[in-house]
Amino acid sequence: GFVIALLNETDDKKFDFIGLPYHEKYYTLIDSSAEIDIFYPRRISLTYTKKTPETAYLKQYNLPLDVGVQISYIDMLDVITIRENGYYYNQKDWVNFGYWSWKNIGDLLPFDYIPD
Repeated sequence: GFVIALLNETDDKKFDFIGLPYHEKYYTLIDSSAEIDIFYPRRISLTYTKKTPETAYLKQYNLPLDVGVQISYIDMLDVITIRENGYYYNQKDWVNFGYWSWKNIGDLLPFDYIPD
């Protein structure tokens, strides 16, 4: 599924593949809690390879209709803490662009939503 890449330090048009996204320089397990901290120092690119973007997204952003992957970008302004249930904070420090930002607007659910 996912391919994660970090914006190159010297070329702001190039992303470098991250082979170990859980490397200790990006990822920390918080002692005795079900939380982790993550932080990438520059914009990351997330490419989801198992599904194509919806046609409405491609049309809205005037992208070619044959794009075969979903691409999103994330800026982390500070460390993000993720709980076991997927909730993350501080949400103000997570800014996403691209497919996720378009898709998430239509799929927002309350944090405490539990499907039957």
